[in-house]
Amino acid sequence: KEYNITLESFNRNLVLPQWFEAGDKQNELRAARIGKEFGVDFLIKGSGDEYERAPELKATGSRLIVPIAFPDAFDLSDPYDALGISLHQLRHWELAPANAAALAKQGIEFALTTSDLKNPSDFLKILRKAIARGLTEEQALKALIHNPAIFLGISDKVGSLRKGMVANFLVTSRGLFDKDNVI
Repeated sequence: KEYNITLESFNRNLVLPQWFEAGDKQNELRAARIGKEFGVDFLIKGSGDEYERAPELKATGSRLIVPIAFPDAFDLSDPYDALGISLHQLRHWELAPANAAALAKQGIEFALTTSDLKNPSDFLKILRKAIARGLTEEQALKALIHNPAIFLGISDKVGSLRKGMVANFLVTSRGLFDKDNVI
């Protein structure tokens, strides 16, 4: 009788959240199709350019983990170097900060991650940029607290303020996302 140890291990761990790091825009759609084919509800880690195909991603019903690492501004001081920058690169530089807002507008469930940040301590500053580009503070909090708890299957313990739940509190001098806020 044939025995596949990898398949057996995969089937045994289906009760755990299944992750799929897509890496690019086409692989996000492929991951959703693979998940549908095998009956696995993948959490798909995106690449930060989901705004390019938000309606298609909405149609898959996938839950996304979205990096908020935005591209740096291009150095255009040398005209010859500037010629090497494509319209696609410029467009991504312009639209990447509005990525989370585009997903929220489509009604796609997503969580935010610091995974691709060069300096994770810049997270709050970069998150403020996403808020300035259309993500509401409520959507940002949901993507940071509520959605990850649901995605991991632990929303009965964390992710909202209710009796019997584990909670962490911050005391702030202003709104949490205000620039001059002191925690």
